[in-house]
Amino acid sequence: MPPRVFGTKAPPWGRTGSVAHLWIPQLALFCVTCFLPGICNVVSIEASLNSTVVLPCHHAITPGESLGDYRVYWQKRDIVVYALMERGSHEEYDQNERYRNRTGLDHSNLSLSLSGVQVSDEGSYSCYVQKKDKTDPGFKSIHADYSVLLSVTAAYSKPVISQEETPDNTCCVKLTCISQGGYPLASLVWYNLSGEHVIPDSQQNSSSLQDNVSHLYSVNSWLVVEVSMCLVVCSVESHRLPAVNSSLFTPDRCKPVPEPQKNNTVAIVVVSVFIVLLAVLFLVIKFCAPCSRQSNESPSYAAAAEQRRDNKTEEAVL
Repeated sequence: MPPRVFGTKAPPWGRTGSVAHLWIPQLALFCVTCFLPGICNVVSIEASLNSTVVLPCHHAITPGESLGDYRVYWQKRDIVVYALMERGSHEEYDQNERYRNRTGLDHSNLSLSLSGVQVSDEGSYSCYVQKKDKTDPGFKSIHADYSVLLSVTAAYSKPVISQEETPDNTCCVKLTCISQGGYPLASLVWYNLSGEHVIPDSQQNSSSLQDNVSHLYSVNSWLVVEVSMCLVVCSVESHRLPAVNSSLFTPDRCKPVPEPQKNNTVAIVVVSVFIVLLAVLFLVIKFCAPCSRQSNESPSYAAAAEQRRDNKTEEAVL
């Protein structure tokens, strides 16, 4: 029967439970294998708050093998997350209280399922596998996997924007934005309607608070804007939280700048074009009408006195 294990620390994982001095060659083997390409691959997994995540162990149990010949230890640093020992000895290890009733083992590949994920579950997990040695009593370590890195995210609540009056309340108002229950730490950024920063980040007043139990964050930010700014946006931003989480707000005493009416503009353009056309038509009628051309082409008649003078001149010549 294997030695009993007490407390929340991991049981020894050498050939037998009583050979703690073997940790030196095992550590050396781990360091060598992790520097060889393809042997120690880093696996990063991200899980959302309260979800169920599967951590791979990368060791397959063939159909002909019996789990009774295996010991499997899942650890987070030196804390026992889950342990599968030989049959009839499950009571001989003490699983950490935080992981009780939250873990399960896939008997085909020794992957660990973890339900109800919390922020405190973040960290590096290791899977240690031992197999019963047929030639020598005890168990022999055959697999060590330090490659599973778990990170946790939690969505922030929709930002809530409120308004306060400033001491000089004739021109400005103070806006406060609050968002809660998120992880990791995020920033609150203010924008105006055109998508530009209302003021530089350096001029924003922001703060955050982390809960000691859940480790979730609450963030808030405030700034002072002119009452002429009638629409502002407060947005929760983090590279690990790509989903858009924003709120719009219109101050009570905003003074919008009137925009030109499109309908009036169109009417003015139409009337102007009509007037120009009338003026062109008038000029065409005045200078290019048929009656004007006819009057210009009709013969002119000289006065009677001139005609007699012209006749006398012709007779003198003859």
